[in-house]
Amino acid sequence: MARARSVAFADIDHLRSRHRAEADFQIVRDSILPRGLAEPFALELDGEVVGYAGVWTEHFPGRVMEFYLVPEARSHRHDCSRALLEASGAVEIEAQTNLPLLHSVLRRFSTDVRVENILFAEPPRAEDPLSTLSSPHVHFRSRQPGDDGPPGDWVLARRDDGAIVAAGGFLQHYNPPYCDLFMEVAPEERRRGYGSDLVRELRKASKDAGLIPAARCDADNEASRRTLFRGGMVECGRIVAGRVDLRNLVG
Repeated sequence: MARARSVAFADIDHLRSRHRAEADFQIVRDSILPRGLAEPFALELDGEVVGYAGVWTEHFPGRVMEFYLVPEARSHRHDCSRALLEASGAVEIEAQTNLPLLHSVLRRFSTDVRVENILFAEPPRAEDPLSTLSSPHVHFRSRQPGDDGPPGDWVLARRDDGAIVAAGGFLQHYNPPYCDLFMEVAPEERRRGYGSDLVRELRKASKDAGLIPAARCDADNEASRRTLFRGGMVECGRIVAGRVDLRNLVG
C-alpha cells in the first residue's frame, strides 16, 4: 500500500542526496526544499520509506516540484504519486523533461501541459578557443567599484571609454557542481553579438571556478534562446507544467 505524509526536510535529505547523485545535469529546483519554499513529503510502500516529494508552498502553491523513488520502488511510481496528490491536495505538477521519473508522473496525472522554460547545458566535449570575443572593441573582466550598467559579477566593457555593454554571472544554489548562467545586455547595445560573447566568457569563468555551466530561459524568449545557442550551449530539456486531472486519480 502506498502512502504519502508530510515530514521535516531533515527526514528526506538523505534521499535527495541519492537523487542528486543520479542526475547528470542541473536540477533547476534544487534549492527550493532546503530553503523552505516547498513542503517535503515522505513516500512509503507497506510502511517503508522509499522516496520523497516536494510541493511548492511559495511562488506556485500546490504544485508538485520534486519526486524521487529508489530504483526498486519505481514500478510503483503511479501508486506513490497518486498517494502524494491525494495527501497534498496538489493542483499542478511541474517536471524537467530530462528527469524521467517526475516527467512520467506529469504525463500520467496532468492535462493542459505547457512548456515554461528551455534548459541548456554544455555541449559534449566542448572546446573553447583561447579568444572568444567577436568584437575587438570590448574586453571581459570582473566588476569593479563604480561600474554601472546591468547587474552581475562579470562585465563586458568597451576598451575606449570603459562603458559597460553587458554583464552577468553564475548562480551556485543548484546541485553541485552545476551553476546557472545569467546575463543582460544594455538596451542600447543589443543586436551586436555582445550577449553570445558574454555567454562564452561566463562558461569559461565558471569552469575555471570548478563548476559546470548550465542555463535556462523562458519558453517564449526567443532572443535569449538564440543568444545561448550562439554562445555555444545546447538544449538539454524543458520545464513543463500541467494541471492535475482528478479523473486520473481514480483506478
